[in-house]
Amino acid sequence: MDESGGQGAAAPPLPPAGLRPMHPTASRTLPLDEAHWAFEAKWDGYRALAHAAGGHVRLRSRNGVDMTGWFPELAGLGAALPGRAVVLDGEVVALDGRGRPDFEGLQRRMSTRAALRQGRRPVAFLAFDLLWLDGRLLCPLPYAERRLLLDGLELAGPAWQTVASFPGEGTALLAATRAQGLEGVVAKRLDSPYLPGRRSRLWLKVKHYQREAFVVGGFVPGPAGGGSGGLKDRPPVEVVALLVGSPEPGRPGRLRFAGRIDHGLVPAARRRLAARLAAMRVEASPFVDDPAALAGGRWRRASGAEAPPVFVRPELTVEVTFLGWEAGRLRHAALGRLG
Repeated sequence: MDESGGQGAAAPPLPPAGLRPMHPTASRTLPLDEAHWAFEAKWDGYRALAHAAGGHVRLRSRNGVDMTGWFPELAGLGAALPGRAVVLDGEVVALDGRGRPDFEGLQRRMSTRAALRQGRRPVAFLAFDLLWLDGRLLCPLPYAERRLLLDGLELAGPAWQTVASFPGEGTALLAATRAQGLEGVVAKRLDSPYLPGRRSRLWLKVKHYQREAFVVGGFVPGPAGGGSGGLKDRPPVEVVALLVGSPEPGRPGRLRFAGRIDHGLVPAARRRLAARLAAMRVEASPFVDDPAALAGGRWRRASGAEAPPVFVRPELTVEVTFLGWEAGRLRHAALGRLG
């Protein structure tokens, strides 16, 4: 009880239940009125909301999954904010030796329980927004005001920091992130509120896509892709994904697998591909890679019900847009144009 005989001060209010991250809308270009926007580098990791209060921290994924135990090195974030109660929006990333996000390394970190316990691949929490501060919901405030409050927390620790924000400097940051091999830029209107769980054009993401030609060496058929009889007797089937590669030096007719193309296969493209590839089927794989390497991967994990690949003569070339390479595979690949 306090000196006045009451029951003591009321407990501080808690953040609203079910807070979810706000999401940017994909854009091919930066906004024209750059002076009204702030720009941040786009980081490739696990999106998370960090709830820190009373010296403790709890991490929630974009879908509300508790990730706290996955990253024990982030436990000190709560103690780094003594006397404060906050909800931070940010990204959990693993960085390579050049300070760039290494998503493959982050996945390896998460692949086994031993890796989780030992933290063999250190991670960092990169904060870029502030949703709740000492009992006050900040979401209705403009980004510029939330950003000032976030900077005032002075987050700088062994595994956490605040990402840099560059008001009005989108063109320069886009060029810098391309040169550094980063994924791209996120643009946020200076007057934008935070819209939990929503995707909005108040935030835009611009990624660095490349275009290159690759050779089709096979495809993943749809449910009707099986059947008996010889190759010439089988009807055209739905093309679920293309398997593409690059010519293997010194081995004519053989390909080095580059990845599978799931995106960009609109119905018209699927029909054209099915008709063209039906006459090109072969029994043997043109890829020099082990057949097990042709399925799954970060960008598309094959289900147990997926049909085995159908191989074709390596004659058809397609244009592919992609974000770069990771472990010898195309990142975020999409069909651009048929050759």
